[in-house]
Amino acid sequence: MKKVFPLFFLLLLASCAKESPASASMKTSSQEESISPSSNQAEDKEKEVDVFVFMGQSNMAGRGDKEKATPCPEGHGYEFRAVSDPSKLYDLEEPFGVNENNSHINDGTKKTGSLVSSFCEAYYQIRNVPIIGVSASQGGTSSTQWQPDGGMVEEAASRLSDCLDYLYSLDDLSIAHIEMVWLQGENDAGNAVSYETYKNNLQNIVDVMKDAGVEHCFTIQIGPYMASESQEKHDLYKIFHQNQVKMAEEMEDVDLCSIKLSGVPESMMHDKNHFYQEAYNIVGLDAGANVAKYLEEGAMPELLPFQEGDAS
Repeated sequence: MKKVFPLFFLLLLASCAKESPASASMKTSSQEESISPSSNQAEDKEKEVDVFVFMGQSNMAGRGDKEKATPCPEGHGYEFRAVSDPSKLYDLEEPFGVNENNSHINDGTKKTGSLVSSFCEAYYQIRNVPIIGVSASQGGTSSTQWQPDGGMVEEAASRLSDCLDYLYSLDDLSIAHIEMVWLQGENDAGNAVSYETYKNNLQNIVDVMKDAGVEHCFTIQIGPYMASESQEKHDLYKIFHQNQVKMAEEMEDVDLCSIKLSGVPESMMHDKNHFYQEAYNIVGLDAGANVAKYLEEGAMPELLPFQEGDAS
């Protein structure tokens, strides 16, 4: 199993000769708010945050229902809106990234509820560290569209860089991890893109994001294609599921963090390859917990398939 090598980015702590450092002040949409843990269990994590960029196509963007999304309580996660308002942090809520549209990445008003809030909450429950989330997703996109010089991956890297610059400007704060979560492949699976082509495309994407500061790419296995709509595409998606497992085994900078979406039944789908909010919640909770354990322990825990009764 691949080991994680954390990259710590420490900021200079504002200090006085005879006074304690001031608490880190981070502006949110409703107030100026200090980031600190709710307990004294880990003083070294007092002003620590992790930065994640959430990338991919429609099932990362989210086609669920914000009203049914897992809540991420105040202080447990934030959104940096690199496009619509890069002047402050917002409390993380669904639909995550709905306003983050420009000429390079534009999902319009299609974002209705995603897995991001559940991911961040599950992550916080294990690491006791809030995620600063950056949105970079657009429905219907292929891995080819995300290739270098196409504009999309450069935009994702730019959004991440803007977030880091903002966080570095704040006093008394440290960034422990900078990561990416990738949920994409429905377009490629349906078009029978070969294993080697997709693997090379993904590596190119990861390389650009690593240059922007990302340590590791965590992938989420795509969901099924409704067999009742097309058995042929259903079978192509199953091949892609297998390919995703193989890629994670072979690629040094890539680890699969959830396989639950691939096993979701058609009763949790509202069209050929999109899901009701319950499914996004289940997958987000699973992926967030697994990534948190990976960063805490240095190895990915055993990935469990979807089961009836999974917490959502």
